[in-house]
Amino acid sequence: QGLVRVQFAAGLEALSDYRRKHETSRELTRLLSAPLEALAEQVGLVRGDLRRLQTQVEARTGQLAGLEAARLLRDAHALGSGRVVAAQLEPELLDPVAAALCAEPDVIALLGGAQAARATLLFMRGANVRADMSALLRAALPHVGGRGGGKPDRAGGGGDRVEGLE
Repeated sequence: QGLVRVQFAAGLEALSDYRRKHETSRELTRLLSAPLEALAEQVGLVRGDLRRLQTQVEARTGQLAGLEAARLLRDAHALGSGRVVAAQLEPELLDPVAAALCAEPDVIALLGGAQAARATLLFMRGANVRADMSALLRAALPHVGGRGGGKPDRAGGGGDRVEGLE
């Protein structure tokens, strides 16, 4: 709103600030193998590479999720007029695999994953299924010692008892 903040340091405070910034710039020039004058440009290049690699990882994750969903559908358990898929996956695959599975209108996906000491659950259903995923999740959460919530078509949560995923 037209105001400018002015910050001032003098004496030992200014010297300490300079030392901290100097050490940071030295470390960045070492890490990026670039002179001080080229740091901003080098960071821009690294950020561009990172964005490109993230896009590639997302594309590969989508492909992997599609393949994994197809494999899981082949082994799905028949239940009434629908199919149930229950599986443990890598946590980063839970969302894309569940979405691929539930593109099938008759599928219930009961997925779990573990990372470090954290269990994650994701329950989803296809368009023709009427089961309440939130109720199923509430029944499963005590096994992983966790919390969660959701809606009738999609629910998720987690806890700290990874052994409860079984």
